[in-house]
Amino acid sequence: MSLENKRVVLTGKMSRQRNIIVRDIGRAGGIVEDTVDYNVSYLVLGQMPGRQTVKYRRAQQLGTEIISESQLYDIIRDFRRQEVDVQEQAKITQDGGLDLTSFFEE
Repeated sequence: MSLENKRVVLTGKMSRQRNIIVRDIGRAGGIVEDTVDYNVSYLVLGQMPGRQTVKYRRAQQLGTEIISESQLYDIIRDFRRQEVDVQEQAKITQDGGLDLTSFFEE
């Protein structure tokens, strides 16, 4: 699962400030929307969203994937792990060669 170029809608009370969640989704390549439509990939259910909310009902009608806040954080954590792995693999010395010093350190 990835947030890259995915549209996400939040509903219900989140355990973190929404601006922080929106920032983290953006850093993971996602886009936060206010309403559920055909272009939305995930509806994130926070605490007490109410099963009869407009967003929830609309997501069900459209077949939008409904995930929990903890599932969202799992996706973001996976993205961060992959990002760190790519950065580690991409270490390059000034002369253009790979930096292999970490392989030879004791």
